[in-house]
Amino acid sequence: MKPRRYIAAYTLFSVVIFVMVMRLVNLQIANGNYYREKSDTRTVRNVELIAQRGEILDRNGRPIVTNRTAYNVYILSSRNRTAAELNDIIYKLSVTVNDYREYVKSILPIEIEEGSYRFTVENEKADKWKRDNAIEENLTAGETVEFLKNKYDIAGYSMEDTLSVAGTRLNMTNRGFSMASPYLFMEDVPIEEICIIKEQSEKFPNVSILTQPVREYPYKSLGSHMLGRVGLISAGEYEKNSENGYTINSNIGKSGIEKYLEDYLRGENGSGNVEQSTDGYSVGQSVENPPVSGRNVNLTIDIDMQVALERMLLERRNILLVHLNSTPITIVS
Repeated sequence: MKPRRYIAAYTLFSVVIFVMVMRLVNLQIANGNYYREKSDTRTVRNVELIAQRGEILDRNGRPIVTNRTAYNVYILSSRNRTAAELNDIIYKLSVTVNDYREYVKSILPIEIEEGSYRFTVENEKADKWKRDNAIEENLTAGETVEFLKNKYDIAGYSMEDTLSVAGTRLNMTNRGFSMASPYLFMEDVPIEEICIIKEQSEKFPNVSILTQPVREYPYKSLGSHMLGRVGLISAGEYEKNSENGYTINSNIGKSGIEKYLEDYLRGENGSGNVEQSTDGYSVGQSVENPPVSGRNVNLTIDIDMQVALERMLLERRNILLVHLNSTPITIVS
């Protein structure tokens, strides 16, 4: 019996070795040129796949906060792209995505007034912003823009477009834009604008579009003070939470239940790959590790009673609330 077992094991081992050798021959000889050319002309970039946050439900299991799928636009770094070429990509995206210029105002506190640049915040806040961004405090708004133009090789744009490009480049620096860390250009871009980017993809090298979940509030601002909100992680929040799986592009609960139950709601992000040609155009996407959704949270709030309460508050009607210690809170004013 032993010789038979030895023969069977030897045969199986020989078959495995034969398959491996034939696979190697296929890769190195039969299709070597194909795979070499593909390796030389394409790069694979790892991207974070955002996990869907858990839903927030009322006492009867009705959703108060849910999720929907949105299109997010990312800029990927490239060693072959010059500063001027990167600026041009940003400019083309900024004039395609209609809401982007408003978003830039939250990054760069500078506006145009009567043909000149001016800060949109008080002097103390402007000085703090300059310190936070390694800009000399004595610079005026116009001098600050000139500083950013020189730093990022920005030239040939209108005053308004210069602000869009300069604000974006500064934010990319602050958010660690690199080969390993793509830059989230804009979240939840309308499908009409996504179609333009895809149809005119030759204008947008190093741009990738990913479908990712975003928060949806079916009752709009109802109970917003209680539910809170989710937003892009700040530098301070990232410093505190980087060891807990957050990246510089992660969203995090900012206030209310979204913040205080962050660990239950957040889920676990996955990872995927974006395949690019050497000139920066996306040629494929794949999932490596699928994300894991967060856990749902049930509140003691009754959404019907909450709606009725806030309607009466808007109508300025008198309300008498009675709360017994043994009774769960069903409404919040």
